[in-house]
Amino acid sequence: MSESLLKEFHRICYKITSIEKDTGLLPYAKSYANVGLGLTTMLEVESQIPYIQGNLKEWTGEEARTEKAKLKEIHKAAKKEVAKLWE
Repeated sequence: MSESLLKEFHRICYKITSIEKDTGLLPYAKSYANVGLGLTTMLEVESQIPYIQGNLKEWTGEEARTEKAKLKEIHKAAKKEVAKLWE
């Protein structure tokens, strides 16, 4: 499961780095997403997602809502996987 989540996370990160708009906090979101492209573990992903999410306010529209919701789902699943590491 984590491999498919990781691929989906990378896909969303790539999409965020490709946003043409560069206003407000979006440059920070792009920077964090760019780092996200190189992450290889769910522990890393779980800790990076809040930084990306916190800077996506200016990304609007239907596509943005869909991708933000997917990012939230991935974060939730990543938290569960990381919790299992500490059991």
